Amino acid sequence: MDGGANRSITNDLSNLQSYWKIDPVKIHGISSMVICSHRGIFNVPTRSGSHIPILMYYSEDTSCTVILPNDAVIESSKISA
Repeated sequence: MDGGANRSITNDLSNLQSYWKIDPVKIHGISSMVICSHRGIFNVPTRSGSHIPILMYYSEDTSCTVILPNDAVIESSKISA
């Protein structure tokens, strides 16, 4: 996870459980600017064996996958214990 990130993003569509095409979205601050063409669900595995679904952007312009910590916290709070 990246504490300085402001969007969850990946450069690999195969990381996403499901995804859909979106109108291009420009995100600034990740090596200047990237253009996102898709959004999808990234499943973060937990220690208990379940997954936390994170809504994530896709861009071929970025070099890695970045998970916004707030996304993980918000989504995990929706999962009942």
